[in-house]
Amino acid sequence: MVDLSLKVSADLISPAKFVDYNDKVVSLIGTLSKEDAVIVRRGNEVTGILDKRSLGREMSGVTISKNAIAGKMARKTPILSGDSTLMDAIRYMHASRSKALPYVENGRVKGILNRSALLKSILSAKALKGFRVESAMTPNPLAIHNSRNISEAASIMEKNKVNRLVTFTENGIPTVITLHDILLQGRKTNDRKPQRTMRKVSPNDAAVVELATKNPVYINPESGLDEAVRAFVMNNISSLIVKKKNGSEALGVITVYDVFESIIMAEQKPTNVLITGFDEETEDYRDDIEQDTARFLERIGKINKIKVDYLSIRFKKIRDKKYEVYVRASVPKHGVMYLRTTGFYLERTIDNSLNKLKGMVIKARGKSVIKGEQGEPAGEEED
Repeated sequence: MVDLSLKVSADLISPAKFVDYNDKVVSLIGTLSKEDAVIVRRGNEVTGILDKRSLGREMSGVTISKNAIAGKMARKTPILSGDSTLMDAIRYMHASRSKALPYVENGRVKGILNRSALLKSILSAKALKGFRVESAMTPNPLAIHNSRNISEAASIMEKNKVNRLVTFTENGIPTVITLHDILLQGRKTNDRKPQRTMRKVSPNDAAVVELATKNPVYINPESGLDEAVRAFVMNNISSLIVKKKNGSEALGVITVYDVFESIIMAEQKPTNVLITGFDEETEDYRDDIEQDTARFLERIGKINKIKVDYLSIRFKKIRDKKYEVYVRASVPKHGVMYLRTTGFYLERTIDNSLNKLKGMVIKARGKSVIKGEQGEPAGEEED
């Protein structure tokens, strides 16, 4: 593994565009279609990052709530400085799921480190040698027939907390539809000079095929992760459909955050557990959660003879005392499994997630690919 302790240099930083905390999001859609991210501030205080991925937070049907304001939808992200390393940036971007991170110099925000610049740095560091797509992808992605209407696609995304679906026909090759495509087409931008012509569609009448990506980018499961990163950068996209060269079936989806996760897991060996999502409120539970997770892996290893190459747990609070927990696990001979659990109280929800994980592994023994919870295709959370 190449050392990623190199500092984040100022030449990687792009100029920042600022918006006010109380700006209406519907007025910013045109800006967000052209910018990687904007910094939201209230007065001189930076309150977070707003990007395309934030749009789903105030989703109502297939449009953005007209009352949604930038400050409420912005993500609070860690802030980089001249002392931050590339590894810090990878960890922060993976944990925040943001497309950019603020960069501060002498106490003032000088710009942002966008995701593309970080990916180019990873390639330059040759940090992905030996990594393959099949070991990082999420198999059996959620899918929808391209003849179904857009409202159905949006409903599936909202229910499963995902930002994209693979689309398919009986004989055609797979493509993809994203939440951003739906929201952008479902409401006209207020920009006077939009980057591209936007056609307003009727979600109940328009078919998925009308908004699905016309030229999706594919990658072979046996390709290296460096090849996936080059495709992300060259096409300015965040996900790839994984399929065999001459195949018509989507074997999985791989995102930039899967790449970040692979690097983090390799960097922190021999520890094979990554837990993210802690904040001031939940930091006190960190030791207990980490110890409980370690005991869980030890217990299923001894009793059930199950080996887990790595386990990633990411959680976020969705309302008072209620949490969503996302789990990814790599199990030899079975591939990668993915599940999402929602429940009250953090430790209890994580325990429930681990018990579901155990049941999935036991049920999947002898199979070459593990599907999502209860045998359903696994959704790839957020691009």
